[in-house]
Amino acid sequence: MTNTVPFKCGLEATSTSYDIQDALEVTRVEDYDFTLHPIVLNGEWLGAEVRESISAASALERFSKSARKSDETLAASDWSYSVVGTVTSDVDKLNSQEEKERIAAEEGMHEQISWAGHLGLSSVMVQCPAGNVGNFARHIYRTLLSLHAMKIVVRVNLGSTSEEAESSWKNFSLIRSLCDHSSLLFVALEIGEDLPGDEVLARWMSEPVYALIFPTSTFTRNKKNFPCLTKKHQDLVIRGLRHEYHFIISGERWPGEDNYLVYAQYLSYLSNKSPIFTTEEEYEKPYFDYLQMPLQPLQDHLESNTYEVFEKDPVKYQEYENAVREALVDKYRQKDKVTIMVVGAGRGPLVECSMRAAVWVPTIYFLNQA
Repeated sequence: MTNTVPFKCGLEATSTSYDIQDALEVTRVEDYDFTLHPIVLNGEWLGAEVRESISAASALERFSKSARKSDETLAASDWSYSVVGTVTSDVDKLNSQEEKERIAAEEGMHEQISWAGHLGLSSVMVQCPAGNVGNFARHIYRTLLSLHAMKIVVRVNLGSTSEEAESSWKNFSLIRSLCDHSSLLFVALEIGEDLPGDEVLARWMSEPVYALIFPTSTFTRNKKNFPCLTKKHQDLVIRGLRHEYHFIISGERWPGEDNYLVYAQYLSYLSNKSPIFTTEEEYEKPYFDYLQMPLQPLQDHLESNTYEVFEKDPVKYQEYENAVREALVDKYRQKDKVTIMVVGAGRGPLVECSMRAAVWVPTIYFLNQA
């Protein structure tokens, strides 16, 4: 077994009175890697009422002044590595029957994401609407087409039952399909106090999950009065570590707590508690979730390290050995002599599998054509 994997843990700004500098200071003092914070300073944004009551030129001027102040608050590296922006536009109004309300929500979302791109944020998070997601997906896709590197993360409530989790998954799956499975589209799962069944969780693990969000309400207290998670939640954290997800703590501190440090320390404890990857998995990790071009061993001269990757897969060779054994049982009943030809045997493990499978056969000829 190998050492544990590093992970990033973020803290969501819970108070709208926090400006971005305060939020980032709290994040660093309490040993978090990044802050999840509204894109517009102090959560202030031009809502539908303001848009109706002032001219377009005045709205643009007011927005520009607010945005310029935000732009100069942090260094570019801090915006890029230490801040994940959250869109504060009411996405549920994207389905509004009132045209002005719907247009205000659409413009608000686009303007905030556009400003996040200008700031140089690496990721921006948008809440998944509660109802129909068609119009939401249309505007997300429109935004994705204009992006080069910034990730769009859809925040989804996982749900506490398999039915709720299934519904959430179908909504995100539809959004992802309508966005042409963009490589810049991710999902953040907000975890509740109860978790759905393992089958639904496994399905979510196959999606491009950016982060698992743990509200402080999901934690319980151990005998020493420190926050901890249930065994099922711990298993989810371990699975998240294996997939190198980020983790985000949200919500208010428990009564009597002075800071959020204890939550980050607990997740770090789980990370160090037990090794995450076996030696084989550590070697294969760069190839996880990537489609590979089929290799042609009989056509191309493959390097030794390529064969080494092949040989890290014990299941394949065990199944090969079983198949040879079954074939020998079938063929040996009809013939006194059996010839095995291993064509394209690489560095020899296929020959070794064949020899183990044929150990009981009195006469066998091997043709090994590398």
